[in-house]
Amino acid sequence: MSKIKVSAMTGKLKEVSAINSSPLDNPFCIAMAKDPSNICSKCYSQKMLKGLRKNCRPSWTETGRRLSSAPITPEEIPTIKTELCRFSAHGDLINSIHSDNLFRIAEANPEKKFGFWTKRPELVNTLACPSNVVLVYSSYKINERGELPKGFHKVFTVYNQSGIDSESVDINCGAKNCNTCRLCYDKTNGVVFVNEKIK
Repeated sequence: MSKIKVSAMTGKLKEVSAINSSPLDNPFCIAMAKDPSNICSKCYSQKMLKGLRKNCRPSWTETGRRLSSAPITPEEIPTIKTELCRFSAHGDLINSIHSDNLFRIAEANPEKKFGFWTKRPELVNTLACPSNVVLVYSSYKINERGELPKGFHKVFTVYNQSGIDSESVDINCGAKNCNTCRLCYDKTNGVVFVNEKIK
């Protein structure tokens, strides 16, 4: 039985590994991308999977299917080699089984730090969240910061220039490398709201 796919990331996620699923095969992601006021309408992942990274789709689709179908076995749990790992750098949760399985992976890699991004906090059993996981709620709307869900640690919101100007937003996510920044992976730095300028 093969282990869950761990992806080596590029760009600002260089040196951070990730466990992804395909947004092209997730009904939630597909629906969200149809609304132009949602950040999902600008989805970099869907564009990549239709272009330069189309070779990733089969393995990410299979990873999403396996993580959302039943509890994974110990034999399927991967060993994370990087200090930081991001859950859902591409895609989002499919169901609560998916979320529970990501927690199993974190529990099996206690020396690593995990950032767990989702727009679906209702699928996350926050009471079962391992201590090495930072739960990040990803705001739906451009220029509209979501509320911090109960049990979550941070809110990540994307702004365009007009939103930055009208709301006097402090853009505190500007690092070229998440591994050196780590703003989103630290529960103790006092930063709850992470704001990024749209690319």
